[in-house]
This record gives sequence, structure tokens and C-alpha cells, in this order.
Amino acid sequence: MFILGLTGNIGCGKSTVADMLKEFGYYHVDADVLTKDIYTQRADELYDVMLEEFGEEIFDENKIVDKKKLGPIVFGDDKKLNKLNSIMHPIISNMINERMILAMETGIEKVILDAALLFEGGLNLMADKVLVITCDELIQKERIKKRDLLSDKESLRRIRSQMPQDKKVYLSDYAIDNSSTVDKLRKEVEDLINRIEKSDEFIKLTTK
Repeated sequence: MFILGLTGNIGCGKSTVADMLKEFGYYHVDADVLTKDIYTQRADELYDVMLEEFGEEIFDENKIVDKKKLGPIVFGDDKKLNKLNSIMHPIISNMINERMILAMETGIEKVILDAALLFEGGLNLMADKVLVITCDELIQKERIKKRDLLSDKESLRRIRSQMPQDKKVYLSDYAIDNSSTVDKLRKEVEDLINRIEKSDEFIKLTTK
């Protein structure tokens, strides 16, 4: 089984690329979706530790973490963000491991491990290769503002809370810049996948 790690900072188009990769037959393991599931499905498990660290104001009436309330608390405060990650990353890693084992047992040959915090959570260690999606910061900011209805200040705070793009590029095997059109992005993704799937490593890992 070949595992392609996919990452990229907020507003860079990582989810768009994940959808394209699924068209090439890749099984999608989405860490961001799993994180949302954890907040709802494991609300009781998280309640005490989240209450102690972040207070009652982050919860809705059902004692489930409200990410819209949590976001302003952790973005822009490295200590609080690191604390949140230390709570969530072990749970996410275990869930991803379970899905990878299931994928292998069911004969799936190629997987996207999709995570904004791929490097920060050590999830890159599960991947055979890593692709990072980057974007011009001004375009990134405008996308975030439009999508999430955030101010300039809040958009930049979200951007600055993540690992710098150039560092992610340095740590990755492949990088695609998504500052242009969707058609150009699709062409670059297609070219990269063709190159990857012709490599000896890919053929070795997907040959039974």
C-alpha cells in the first residue's frame, strides 16, 4: 500500500487537491474530518480536560466544543494552541492508524493521508511521500476572508498560527503552488500523479 501525505496551510486548496486525487482512485483518510468527529463523538471523553484548559465558554448547550468559540482563544496564542494539539493529536493518530489497518486489510493499494497538521502531529511518518499545496499569501488571505467571513486581522492570525509554507516545502517531497486557476492546478496534480505512479517505489508498494 502506498500512502501519499497531503498537507497545506489554510486557504491553499488542500481539499480541492484531495478531491482531485480521489478521482485517481486514492482512498481518502481525512484528519480534519476525523478531528470534527472527535469533538462530537468523544465529547464526554474530552469535556473535563478541555474545560480545565479552556473554560466553559468553548462549549455549546450540549457540552460539545464549539470550534467557533475555541478558535479565537487558540489562534494567536501559541501556548494554548500547543496545548490543544497535545490533547488532540494522540487521539487523531490512533484513529488514522485504525483506518490504515482497515485499508490494508481490504486490499486498498493507494491512500491519501490528508492533514493540515501533517508535520506538526508527526503524521508524515506514516506517509511514503508527502505533497504540500502552497499559495501566495495575499491570495490565501482573501480566500480565507471570503470562505470563513473573517476580518483581515483574524485571517492573518490563522495564517500565522501555522507552520510557515517554506518550511513545509522543505520537509515535503513534492510541492504544488495553487495561486492560479483550477485548470492549472488539475494539470499539475495529474502530471505529478503520473510521475509518482511510474516510480519504482510506488510499483513496489502496490504490487501484491
